[in-house]
Amino acid sequence: TGLSPSVVRSVVMFSLFAFSEFRTGRYIPMNILAAAALLMLLYNPCWAFDVGFQLSFCAVAAILLFQSRLYRMWKIINRLVRYFWGITTVSVTAQIGVAPLLLLYFSRFSAYFILTNLFVIVLISGIMYATVIMLIASPLPLIPYLVANIVGRLIKALNFVVRWIEQLPYASIDNVQIHPLEAFVFYLIILFWLCYWQFRKAKYVISSLVCILAICCFHI
Repeated sequence: TGLSPSVVRSVVMFSLFAFSEFRTGRYIPMNILAAAALLMLLYNPCWAFDVGFQLSFCAVAAILLFQSRLYRMWKIINRLVRYFWGITTVSVTAQIGVAPLLLLYFSRFSAYFILTNLFVIVLISGIMYATVIMLIASPLPLIPYLVANIVGRLIKALNFVVRWIEQLPYASIDNVQIHPLEAFVFYLIILFWLCYWQFRKAKYVISSLVCILAICCFHI
């Protein structure tokens, strides 16, 4: 296809979700993610070396593994605060999943990713809903033009917010060079902390500390 790997991943995962829901009514999200990766790599093995493919799957995997646990750590009654807390947890967990790859490929890390995603997710959600309304109302004479105007304003607002945050002081930490082996060790640390979060055994903390020590020794 001519679509990017991240878009193909979304389509394949949605199709697998729909098929599983129709067939059995049950599914395991991580299995769906793994099946989507397998099908995509069978179709095009070169996607394994595509940065977009790696970032997309790592972000989704981190969200599936961490977000619900992090979300339950703070019980919120207010719906609006709970909504923004949900966005924050998604943003944090996705950043955990892609941070080693961002450092490896781009040598930079966004310092205001939570603030950025709070605005971006809300605005993109509005753009998507408005676009669907515009398509549904396309046979009508006036409504599509009004909705298209709203979509255009939302896109301008999105671009303005991204540029504004990008110009803030210390918006990103640049020139952070890491070795591919270090990126792999970072993911081992994340995996060990996930295991500790799940099983509460000290050996996983010790393993993560050993990995951190190995990274420190790598730069001596």
